[in-house]
Amino acid sequence: MEMKKAYLLTALLLLLSLPVALAQAQAKAQGDRSNEKIEAARIAHITTRLNLSPEQAQKFWPVYNEYAGKRDKLRQEHRTIIQSGKGVELGNEDARKYISEHLRMEREEAALDEEYYGRKLLSVLEPRQVVQLMHAEHEFKKMLLDRLKERRAN
Repeated sequence: MEMKKAYLLTALLLLLSLPVALAQAQAKAQGDRSNEKIEAARIAHITTRLNLSPEQAQKFWPVYNEYAGKRDKLRQEHRTIIQSGKGVELGNEDARKYISEHLRMEREEAALDEEYYGRKLLSVLEPRQVVQLMHAEHEFKKMLLDRLKERRAN
């Protein structure tokens, strides 16, 4: 009899946890779709602003995607460093380490920009298009932030 109760209790717990697991999976899927939509909009915005020829687009996107991947990885590391210094009483030694890491990350991001904007992207785009790319990225980021503010206000 006790064994039967244990099985029933286990089955009941599994059934009760199923909606939570499904909700989490659905939220992740929605987040993935949202990221895909943002990525598609970013690609369309940049392509339109740069007025890329098919030949340029074929050369540009692999270089740009490589840059964006490296930039995103650096920014994630930077966010981790920033979070490590928040909400904690840092001693002077830890504060020095935090400052040093923060400045190192800033230098790495600047070096990455120099490598791609100053060299690699210039090998596949005209200089004016590289400037347009810089503006297009800024515009797109601002547009996303404005939409986010709009959603939070509603």
